[in-house]
Amino acid sequence: SLHDERFNNWKNRLLQGQPVYGLTRLLPAKVQSFFQNEDVLSFFTVPIFVAQQPWGLMGFDDCRQERIWSDMEIDALQAAANVLAATIERELTLEALHRSEENLLQSQKMDALGRLAGGVAHDFNNLLTSIMGYSHLIQNDLEPGSPIRKDVNEIIRAAEGASELTHQL
Repeated sequence: SLHDERFNNWKNRLLQGQPVYGLTRLLPAKVQSFFQNEDVLSFFTVPIFVAQQPWGLMGFDDCRQERIWSDMEIDALQAAANVLAATIERELTLEALHRSEENLLQSQKMDALGRLAGGVAHDFNNLLTSIMGYSHLIQNDLEPGSPIRKDVNEIIRAAEGASELTHQL
């Protein structure tokens, strides 16, 4: 209900970190009706800030009798709001830390996988280089019309294709 224009003054106070409290009967008529509909005779609200941003409100009201909130009650509720804010901030920080740890672990896994793939590709490419080298030697030793020349050309073409695949890794 703080979005209601009747509470703009309170909203500004709460956003500045100040508590809002009082007796319903002393409020302006337009605000008083809001509380009277809920049978609230007195109220007390403090803001809760998390990471220096407004997060919510903590408050009490009394529907049985009017009461003037003592300084000790005001300080106690403000302390409770501060403890709640610190707890929320701690939980948000722990969640962010947990997400960061998960991201780091995922990044480390991807890095290890990349190194493994690179190592396998390098070793495989070395084997392909030998296959292509020996295939070219065989090809050079064959007569131009030899029926084996076609098979050796297929070996060379397959090795070159596999080499292209390893370069993509």
